[in-house]
Amino acid sequence: MFYRLPDVTRTYAAAKLVEIGQAEPVSLRHALYFGAFFKAIALEQGAYADIGRYSPHIGNVRKALEWSFSKEDRSIGIELAADSAPLFLGLWLLVECRRWSGLALKAIANFGRLSHREARLQEAYAVSSLHTLGNTTEVQAAIRRGLALHEASEEALPQLRLLAGLNLFLTRLGDFEGALAAATRCRTVAELSGSLSDRIIAEWMLAAACHLAGDQVAAVTHCKCGFELETSIGRLDINLFGYDHRLRAEIALARSLWLLGSRKQARKQALEAMNEAARLAPAANYCMAVVHSVPVLLWSGNTGDVADHVDRAISLAEKHSLRGHAAAAQALRGEWLFMSGRPADGVEALRQALRGLHREQLHMVIPAASRALADGLARSGRYDEARETIQSAILFAERMRQTFWMPELLRTQAQIILTSPNPDRKAAELALRRSMDSARSQRASGWELKAAVPLARSMKNRGREADAHALLQRVFEARPEVSRSTARPLH
Repeated sequence: MFYRLPDVTRTYAAAKLVEIGQAEPVSLRHALYFGAFFKAIALEQGAYADIGRYSPHIGNVRKALEWSFSKEDRSIGIELAADSAPLFLGLWLLVECRRWSGLALKAIANFGRLSHREARLQEAYAVSSLHTLGNTTEVQAAIRRGLALHEASEEALPQLRLLAGLNLFLTRLGDFEGALAAATRCRTVAELSGSLSDRIIAEWMLAAACHLAGDQVAAVTHCKCGFELETSIGRLDINLFGYDHRLRAEIALARSLWLLGSRKQARKQALEAMNEAARLAPAANYCMAVVHSVPVLLWSGNTGDVADHVDRAISLAEKHSLRGHAAAAQALRGEWLFMSGRPADGVEALRQALRGLHREQLHMVIPAASRALADGLARSGRYDEARETIQSAILFAERMRQTFWMPELLRTQAQIILTSPNPDRKAAELALRRSMDSARSQRASGWELKAAVPLARSMKNRGREADAHALLQRVFEARPEVSRSTARPLH
């Protein structure tokens, strides 16, 4: 049970302490008490299931930190900032966490005896800054510095947390190869630690990384391996850099299943992931789930389950200042608008979203949003803008080495050519063949089929009906998991 003095009483008592010259001694004892308290309870970053029981202390922690950092000797503040960081993170008070950890890191250079606190502070600063400042160089520097310090101490779990942060940072930045390398390092650390929970985390991280690196079979394998390992210990409840990594694996599984041709199973998995995320704290989990699960629905042309989820994600992202997620969800809303017959509104929403995505450096979804914008422009009859937009998106993906997006970018480029006045059918067919080749290299039969159907239709329209049917036959034979019901008629 916690007791709190009424505000008037507290103000009166504070004034009396100043009057009798006891304000500073009492403030010192107050800061020392809460420093000792949080050191004793040893809150762990990422383990926030019971964080609510400590939330009544947040006012006292703030007061102690304010006083401590107003003094020349800031050692009490440094220790309290390090030990109370999980409280701020668990309550999603990210701006405050960034402030206190940043002040502590600036001061720690003058207190050599507290150098062991730096790794914890670097992690707190990185987590809070990733969500409030975006994908900045300061975030990456904090992650790498924290990793170096924890590697020296050979502590496994803190390394896993920071590697998860590095994986997330590089993923958001659009460096899918670097993100896979970070996930691979995580598996090495997990194997050395011998901890089953560490290995589960590593499997799930590899699943998400393999998906975007273009290896869908490996993504599904790592997902299922993590889920099977988890059955022996029960649901793993751990938050790494603001996200539930089990949820990340579920989303990667839904996306990979769709790409491998299991559309119905993928749709079910995507909807379940969003519904589960709606029950999880913090709000970043639901926003992440919507941003990466809704595309599974849109890839199949399913717009019915999209609007409510996207609107809710935008509202939550704006409420919690998750600007990157807000922009990504806004892009999905734009795509939904033109797929629902409102191309002009969709184009405007996508333009606004892309400005936000570039500002936040959320490069991982820029090619997808740009592809959707090009599609919307073409549907609006603005073919020159559409061609320029899709070409820029292809060049962006090539520069970022994001081979994941190439099948859809090339397919959309071909579709724009085919729907333009006086289409260059040979150029369109070449783009569609390149799209199929790129999809095949990822074992993404879902995307391969999406390119094969318009290619076969174009071939049929040019009098090559036998070749068109042979093309589709090869796709079905090579990918038996693809249902023929997913292919539309060629006429």
